[in-house]
Amino acid sequence: MPDEGSVWKHPNLRLAYVAQHAFHHVEQHLDLTPAQYIWWRYADGDDREALEKATVKMTAEELAAREAAIAQGQRVVEALNSRRMARKEYEYEVVWVGQPNNPRNNSWKGRAELVDLGYQKMVNDMDARLANFRNYRPLSTGAVLGHLADFGLEEDIAAHNAIRGLSGGQKVKLPTNYLDRESLGALAAGINDFNGAVVMISHNSEFTSALCSEEWHVADGKVTLKNAPGAGPSIGGMAAGASTASLASMATVSSVASLSSMAGSEGTGEEDGELDEEKLREKQAKRDEKIRAAAEKLAKREAAKKLKFSRRH
Repeated sequence: MPDEGSVWKHPNLRLAYVAQHAFHHVEQHLDLTPAQYIWWRYADGDDREALEKATVKMTAEELAAREAAIAQGQRVVEALNSRRMARKEYEYEVVWVGQPNNPRNNSWKGRAELVDLGYQKMVNDMDARLANFRNYRPLSTGAVLGHLADFGLEEDIAAHNAIRGLSGGQKVKLPTNYLDRESLGALAAGINDFNGAVVMISHNSEFTSALCSEEWHVADGKVTLKNAPGAGPSIGGMAAGASTASLASMATVSSVASLSSMAGSEGTGEEDGELDEEKLREKQAKRDEKIRAAAEKLAKREAAKKLKFSRRH
């Protein structure tokens, strides 16, 4: 497995950040309640914890090089104001060090040029802010308390108890990388309600099979699509026949029974293996119908989003 190389991501792709150490985030805010922590972390639409990552902050060497360039009278980028879509790439409105921030003094530079000049982190930050703005979620009291309740922290705890006084099991229900069965069910429900496409990498087959109508199996230098409408044999490392609709269906709807069982809810009393073949076929047929309907719906939404975005940019 390679341990170095380059990674490309679309400027509008959003990446969530959860530290590997379960209590890395919350141990710095022990005197806040869980709700207060959520409000602090996402108050301005950005993820404050993600902004502290080493891949986002400028290093001491980068800051020294920047100061040296300013001292030599070179044009140095102070900030990026906005972004627009040009013919082949995004362009960014550049504010220069020592120059007033106005349309007369600012310049528009292409993404590739700014990256070549060493402003990759600044460009990525602007992309992330715009993506967060377009997908901003309300931080009302009801929304935050409801979100925490979905992960097992009821209102009396989330709104009135400081994180310091929570048990270890309660603390990991705040933003961490630990998911118990109840939290996994809440995550599944959230993905199920999301209108965009979702790519999931997981060792939990129960979780992925409940949510994904399409699976990409990576092995021996090839990517093979399974359960995808019209998926053909692997060609040049990628399977043929993956349509826009089938790709969108990676975020399709799972059955209510599957989501409920992952959240620890009681089922109908029928255990695995006890369903006869006829019932299994009926259940699969219903799931396939939901998958087709969800894929078509998502494809239409994606097309509408692209049309709306192209008109704005």
